[in-house]
Amino acid sequence: MTPYTVEAEYRKQIIPEYQRNPLIEALPDIWSTEQVIGVLSDKAVYNNGERKLDI
Repeated sequence: MTPYTVEAEYRKQIIPEYQRNPLIEALPDIWSTEQVIGVLSDKAVYNNGERKLDI
């Protein structure tokens, strides 16, 4: 195994359309509303000097 691979952990799906789909079964659990709010509430890293860059 190379250091850039991860062994998939497959989860049993409750939603019938998601069952037997290995790409969906390997995804992590869906976040709760509280988790989403917490992640979206974090302030982004911002550097005011980047506004002056000549891109």
